Amino acid sequence: MCSSDLASGAKLFPTSCPVYFGLTALYKAAGGASIDPVLTGWMNDCDPCDATCPQGGRWQGLTCQNAPTPSGVALVVRRVELRNKKLAGYLPSQIGGLTTLTSHFRMAQNSMVGSIPSQMGRLTGLKSLVTFSQNKFEGSIPTQIGNLLLMSSAMFFHENSFTGQIPKIGRASCRERV
Repeated sequence: MCSSDLASGAKLFPTSCPVYFGLTALYKAAGGASIDPVLTGWMNDCDPCDATCPQGGRWQGLTCQNAPTPSGVALVVRRVELRNKKLAGYLPSQIGGLTTLTSHFRMAQNSMVGSIPSQMGRLTGLKSLVTFSQNKFEGSIPTQIGNLLLMSSAMFFHENSFTGQIPKIGRASCRERV
């Protein structure tokens, strides 16, 4: 289980939780404290989905649910919407820990650099809209993205410096604008 209830009602998510670890690694890699208050509530030691958290509330840019498990309640982040947030950094490999995503991983219109980590291929529940467009990504698009077999919507890679071929990705209509 990734959470533990506190007397205050807030929930802490230790770094042993892959979702929390992925989100905090993304925060740090994308600029960390230099991007506050763009990502309001991030890194407040509370459940990223808890709007009642006394340290700043729900983490901006996430759509999530708490899902019951045999041992309690687990954090379930379904969507990451960080389009046009002035993020400047890279996507960390820990992003592969966001295995609960089912729709939308949007990183478009930022200043992200480097390559897309192969660990993105672990997000096998992702079904719709992935955008990496209008950043400063480079290198090849990892073939592991082809593991996103449920993908039925578009993926956008335009206005970056990618090289090589775009791998076949589920049922998605991959688009690359020159």
